[in-house]
Amino acid sequence: MLNFLNLFEERENKLILDPFVGNGTVLLFALIEDFQIYGSDID
Repeated sequence: MLNFLNLFEERENKLILDPFVGNGTVLLFALIEDFQIYGSDID
């Protein structure tokens, strides 16, 4: 997966909100990169 999280400048509060988690790939990758993560899905 493309590491798009490193394309953004460093910030003090690293937070990812994924309203359509699906299989959770984005949140898993964000967790590995030490982001605070929130996600939801209808199922």
